[in-house]
Amino acid sequence: MIISLFKEFDIYKNLFSTDENGRKIDVYKFNNCRVFGVNMYYPNVLLKNEKTLILPLLERTMSLKSGTIYEKHNMQFEIKEKISIMLEYYNLPLFFFIYNTDNYFHFLYDSLPYLISYLELKKTIPELKLLMQYPNEQKTSFYPFVLEFLEILEITKEDIILVNENFIYKEIFVSTSYTHDIDSNLPPRKEIYDFYQMIVLMVIKKYNKNIETPKKIYISRRTWLHNDFSNIGTNYTQRRRLVNEDKLVEKLKSEGYKEVFTENLSTIEKILFFCNATHVFGAIGGGISNVLFSPKETKLEAIVSPTFFDVNPRFKYSLNCVNVFYNYNTEHIEKTDFKTYMRVKTKDEKIIGEIEKIYDNKLLISYTDGSNTGWNAQNTYKKIELNMEDVEKLDNGLNSPWYILFN
Repeated sequence: MIISLFKEFDIYKNLFSTDENGRKIDVYKFNNCRVFGVNMYYPNVLLKNEKTLILPLLERTMSLKSGTIYEKHNMQFEIKEKISIMLEYYNLPLFFFIYNTDNYFHFLYDSLPYLISYLELKKTIPELKLLMQYPNEQKTSFYPFVLEFLEILEITKEDIILVNENFIYKEIFVSTSYTHDIDSNLPPRKEIYDFYQMIVLMVIKKYNKNIETPKKIYISRRTWLHNDFSNIGTNYTQRRRLVNEDKLVEKLKSEGYKEVFTENLSTIEKILFFCNATHVFGAIGGGISNVLFSPKETKLEAIVSPTFFDVNPRFKYSLNCVNVFYNYNTEHIEKTDFKTYMRVKTKDEKIIGEIEKIYDNKLLISYTDGSNTGWNAQNTYKKIELNMEDVEKLDNGLNSPWYILFN
């Protein structure tokens, strides 16, 4: 069955007119929909009304150089109906919010801004709920940071409706993206920066209980010191590992920096740490993207791991809101063509995976049969041994171990 992109339908409401980058924010409304897909997780959920299959998002996975699995297959999907299922009706209006809640950066930068549209719609549709799903197939709960951000925005657990393929949904509203859409590498809508600062003001007003925060903070990737991954989301700290980080921490502590593990802070604490900091230092990753909550005068030194911006130049839009200096004095540990944790695909494109081990002319690859937007370190994956000659690189060591060069 042919899949139509949600933007091919009539616009329900325009929220923001076209900006200088060609992005505009429109909302679309779909009636009497069921959900289908290769699975019920981001980015694979499809909507279906009486006649049409609808892809309700337009996002790109930069590290895989691709959109959704459906776009790879000419926007077609074969529906396999379950026999004798009893369908239920859900009559309250829903806002589609099945986006990336697995990776902290992508949740913060890409997913959270959709709530600008949700909150705007809710002014005239007060009973509007969020249609959501857990982060991935192997999780049965949301990360604390997801629920905490929603709580700050006065969105309660009662406002969250988990997607269910046995329901017919009366009304589903879908928004265009503030950061993806026509080109994921373009600057985002300016409204997102106002949105983050609005969140800061809400936290200061409602939650600031005289929490003392350091003025100079180092965003640590030394997660092996605590091994608590319950609130980190997709974890690259032990793959894209800064191998001489211990030496860096010693140096920064002597300069008055406090080592901070953002994954161990509550969302309120994170926001207060970053909005109060005068100096932030850290390697590229989800932790330093919290400068979205910092004042523009905050000084940030971002250590850029090798080849990161070759794949993810858009990450800069989460950092350029402050006074940032990019430190490129870094190198990979491995000098070989193939590196551990490099993304690869087979030449027949049947397998996309990540290199776990390299030996002789062979690679041990972890992969999944489904659509995968990131290799969550807490998940389990299938493994296969492949010859080097049978695969192609998707990056040049985006998530491979590296070190910083000291002057």
